[in-house]
Amino acid sequence: MSDDLCLGETDDASEWLFTKDSLAKLRETARERAAQVLTEARRSSVIRGDPPRPLGLEESLGLVVFYCRKLPELCNLCSAPSEVRWTAVVFFRRFFALSSPMEFDPLPMMFASVHVACKIEEARE
Repeated sequence: MSDDLCLGETDDASEWLFTKDSLAKLRETARERAAQVLTEARRSSVIRGDPPRPLGLEESLGLVVFYCRKLPELCNLCSAPSEVRWTAVVFFRRFFALSSPMEFDPLPMMFASVHVACKIEEARE
């Protein structure tokens, strides 16, 4: 038997593993937080003209999925190995499990995910 521990056997497993219910709750919390920021910006006159409408849960998830599907294409453009590709996808998805695309633009987060994945996987090409 190996000395390596599986993720499920570590104390940090509860922070890395999500059930469908907990993931839905995290997404709803992130959406509510972003909607509250938009509402406060509207009240303080930071936003002029027609205020933007907060995205719904399905719209937010659709936006994240769209950019997530573009991540492998971005990795192919820079000839990143497959380990980098899948690490970037995991980082991107985990980031948007806790944050809303209304808070953070998914496009720069794509590039950040690939950059960090290259660092983690030690891809120097």
